[in-house]
Amino acid sequence: ECFAKVTAADPKNMDLCIDVYFEMLSAGYKEHADTYLQSNEEVRSMVMAIYSCFYDYRRLYPYITDIMTDNFYCSYPSLGVNEFATGTQNALSEHVLHKWSNDFLAIARANFLIKKLKGNEAIEEKVRTEAEAEARFLRGLFYLDLVTFYGRVPLINEDSPMEDMPREEISKVLGQCKADAEFAAANLTNQTDPQKASVGAAL
Repeated sequence: ECFAKVTAADPKNMDLCIDVYFEMLSAGYKEHADTYLQSNEEVRSMVMAIYSCFYDYRRLYPYITDIMTDNFYCSYPSLGVNEFATGTQNALSEHVLHKWSNDFLAIARANFLIKKLKGNEAIEEKVRTEAEAEARFLRGLFYLDLVTFYGRVPLINEDSPMEDMPREEISKVLGQCKADAEFAAANLTNQTDPQKASVGAAL
């Protein structure tokens, strides 16, 4: 709730997510966009790049987000979470910006992969289908995280134009999450690896 209030209070924060999204696409992949994803190994590498957004340098992040709630209080100002306990957070608070940008980074990578897989005959069909299922599962998961923390957010998929996007109604964002989860459930094959998206998780 506090995240939603923070971002709603400052519409400039939407521009920050768009900047992160476009910067990632241009700086991270533009140079090699025409030649990237020409092998099964490159596809698996791109899938892992999406997963890596769960494991950034702030490895205590789940712990930190719990501190932001009424369940916990932290007396160490160096973690940057006391402002949530005292109600002094704003749209430029470190952890507000970090979660917002990190989730959109994962979504940008998922969209890039989904788009590049379409009609890509250099990749085995089975690998393409499985990779798209994983990417869509993860995209839906990160969007669910966004609406949980911020409420209405820009809805960007692999076919979205490269321009500023308005915040969409939560129901529309959740509709895409549902469609992504249904595609993943129908096409994922993993049943046992706890470190990867599985049919059970998608269901």
